[in-house]
Amino acid sequence: MTRVTATLLMVAVALVASGVVWSARRVAELERHEFEHEGKAQSLADARNEKGSTAVSARLDRVELRADDNAFFEVCSADGMPDAQWLDAVDFAVFQLEPLKLLLRVPLDKEHLEVVRRNSRGACLTLGGGPLEVGGAHAVDAVWPGKPFPEALAQASVRVRVLARHPLTPADRLPVLLIALGALLLLLTLYLARVPEVALQTATSSRTSVALAGGLAVLGAGWFASAFLGPFGPTWGLLKTVALALAEVAAAFGFSYLALRASKPVASLSLQRPVRAPWLALGLAPLFGLLLMYTATFALRLVPSTGESAIETFISWPSGMLAFGTIGVLVPVCEEFFFRGFVYGLALRFGKVAAFALTVVSFVAIHAAQTWGNWGSLLSITITGLVLTALRAGTGSTLIPAIAHLVYNLGLTLRSL
Repeated sequence: MTRVTATLLMVAVALVASGVVWSARRVAELERHEFEHEGKAQSLADARNEKGSTAVSARLDRVELRADDNAFFEVCSADGMPDAQWLDAVDFAVFQLEPLKLLLRVPLDKEHLEVVRRNSRGACLTLGGGPLEVGGAHAVDAVWPGKPFPEALAQASVRVRVLARHPLTPADRLPVLLIALGALLLLLTLYLARVPEVALQTATSSRTSVALAGGLAVLGAGWFASAFLGPFGPTWGLLKTVALALAEVAAAFGFSYLALRASKPVASLSLQRPVRAPWLALGLAPLFGLLLMYTATFALRLVPSTGESAIETFISWPSGMLAFGTIGVLVPVCEEFFFRGFVYGLALRFGKVAAFALTVVSFVAIHAAQTWGNWGSLLSITITGLVLTALRAGTGSTLIPAIAHLVYNLGLTLRSL
């Protein structure tokens, strides 16, 4: 390895590390200020006695919110909000208290009762929301001006839910772009480097099987620890995924060395340019990444979901969205080193078909739990696994699918942030 190559690799790693630290700090800041409040359930008659109630209103809840947050308000009732009792009985109002300002007023007319969400536990009506101009105390009231108190609702048990989140800004893309730049520099440096021919020892079937089993066991254990062992939340989710990505790289290099006794791990994982048509392959790699991005979009529209996947829940908050975007540009290189470099490279000992199948199946399996229920995402991941493994098989280089994977994930990330 020349001094220039070593310097460029160190710069690439520094860019990635800086982007991860920057993003993790921003995710922690967003998470710290995200607010999910569920007030106590109480009857409307009891709410009339709360501080802030008047002769024509009942104070359902009071919360402290920050300026510039996106806040959304919801009122739920245990009785299911039947039309016979609730139609035109009260309005729900949201107030900014200092200075006093009416933000929302939702009458329980026929139109709004039709959009009430009902289930076996009761009913909820989303009142609305948006960015808050002023921070401080806010209140949700039931009001009935010009009408008598609705005695039919006196014992109705109601509660308020409030979600508040600080929105992402265009600047939140910068750490993601910094990581992507570092990852691309790493791949291109390896691609352009002159790698001397290295004789690899031929691994026996037993040694290959042990190495593959060991590498996949490390990945499985790391994934289980990341997904099911606390602490939880977007910040810890990001940090645990970074640790898992590093474990993937360490397992790829470590178990490849144990199986092949290669003094040059770059050669053992095929982290070098293709022997045939290297510049054509380099030019086509980002095009395949863009093709995969549009294939994923089409799959999401084509295949319906039957539930909310773990990823959808994770990115429903801005902190989770930024954490997931950071993960999206960090893991492609690590995953390619592991799946297309280590798994495919070693499994070739059992033939191309076996190597192809094991690589795709293990790649899809490790992502399946994240996308279960969102079948369009699972389909797109399966297609991605097939295409990236085909690029590895066709070019003989792990760097080509790595570049395609990075472009694919970066495109999806920038569209979502």
